[in-house]
Amino acid sequence: DYYKSESILISSDSQSSNSMGQFSGMASLAGITLPSSGNFEVEEMIEIIKSRKFVQHLISFQGVLPAIMAPESFNKITGKLKYDPEIYDEENDLWVRSVSGNRASKPSFLEVHKVYISQLLSIAYDPVSGLVSVKIEHLSPIFAKEFLQLIINEANNKKRESDLKTSSNALAYLRSELENTPFISIRNSINQLIKSQLEIQMTAKINDEYSLKSLEPPFIPEEKSKPSRFFIAIMGFLLGVLLSSLFIILKFIARDNNR
Repeated sequence: DYYKSESILISSDSQSSNSMGQFSGMASLAGITLPSSGNFEVEEMIEIIKSRKFVQHLISFQGVLPAIMAPESFNKITGKLKYDPEIYDEENDLWVRSVSGNRASKPSFLEVHKVYISQLLSIAYDPVSGLVSVKIEHLSPIFAKEFLQLIINEANNKKRESDLKTSSNALAYLRSELENTPFISIRNSINQLIKSQLEIQMTAKINDEYSLKSLEPPFIPEEKSKPSRFFIAIMGFLLGVLLSSLFIILKFIARDNNR
């Protein structure tokens, strides 16, 4: 059985970030980039979540790599995930899978990214409402919830770190220019840009959900997402018909050969 946890997100635009639009012209002339907002920011965050670099960061957290690359079954009583012993030795924390070519026993982040994109992650964005639906499907409902929460937290952290670094560099440049500029009009413009950068710093440091805000936080699913009982019943019926038909055909062939 597989379980799917879902979260509904929206861009965490604040008044301060919206007010930065009036400074964008001056900032571009000074070669400074202000944080993106609206749809573009959401699309940027989606690409961060889907990126190989982000997956490489995620698997640095304890337990994430074996849970993605070596799950075998989930114990509903203990709430623990069991790993395939032919792939991963949990007791000794060793990768024991058989590999060929240039691959190592321990899966690379490129291998993990393929599984992450094709089997675990589902992400959809509605540009009209601005809502983002992010889902993680896994054998363990607990890991599905915890991994989805990790994705949201770290995506926000990555965007925060990027904006803080850019903003700090911009502040250093603007303050240097302010000291060397005698013209009042230019100094006023630089002061406005400094104000916008300080707003970026403040927003980044006080908001946990910096870029994407959870309207519906991740949850531990109680019902399986697949396989479907209806699908299993249909496949069982078709397989039964096929085997019955094959048995009858072979029986007729055997009887004709005995005549």
